[in-house]
Amino acid sequence: MVIPVHDLNPLRRTPWVTDTLIALNVVVFLLPPGTLPTGASRAATLCQQQAFYDQLLTRLSHSPGIVSASASTEIALVGGSNGYIIIPGSDNPAFGHILVEWNYITPDYFRTFGIPFLKGRNLAPPDLEYAARWVRKIDALQKAGDTKIPSGFQAIAVINQTMARRFFPNSNPVGKYFRISEGSMPSKEPMEIIGVVKDSKYESLRESAFPFAYVPLSQMNMVPEEASFEIRGTLPPASLVEPVRAALG
Repeated sequence: MVIPVHDLNPLRRTPWVTDTLIALNVVVFLLPPGTLPTGASRAATLCQQQAFYDQLLTRLSHSPGIVSASASTEIALVGGSNGYIIIPGSDNPAFGHILVEWNYITPDYFRTFGIPFLKGRNLAPPDLEYAARWVRKIDALQKAGDTKIPSGFQAIAVINQTMARRFFPNSNPVGKYFRISEGSMPSKEPMEIIGVVKDSKYESLRESAFPFAYVPLSQMNMVPEEASFEIRGTLPPASLVEPVRAALG
């Protein structure tokens, strides 16, 4: 069970904590606008941001009482991004009316929230490094006026079981492709499905499961204004505040 905790008294809130959520000793906190690094160019900023995430997640995961740490662009039980997708080679008109939620994440997201894999594999650090290199390359080409994605780039995603059931009934979706119908490159490029995870609650504890796609954070070719970090600990959530504060420096 996931229990959201909202403290409406600003005097009791640490400046970098704008929302807290408890789920089997999982704490979610936000770094507000102005906290993430900025650079002279978007490519430089993307590179700095990736290094910032890597360093902070490493410090968090090695902090006392913390067993896993992840980052994402959306917050559980708050809601976030969604849209429609296209399945290459499919002419099913119903697919154009099924809304899909998505979240950009780091590999330990599923471990932190205890979401098990049903098929395929998880995202891995090499996936994030690969995507980061390509996104920087694509960004440089776009600035030079080249709007085409160079050959060799392969976007990837993990989907939940409801998305697998809705779009790929009676078949294994691992190895198949989809793309977001609207958005910026490289998000519009076909994404290869590398894994399927169990459904989980996202916007409400009472909701029915809906299609969901998880995409590597470094596959995002824009810099989010704020970042969500999630940690799972062996200590009560309140006891994890100091390790987080220490990791943030």
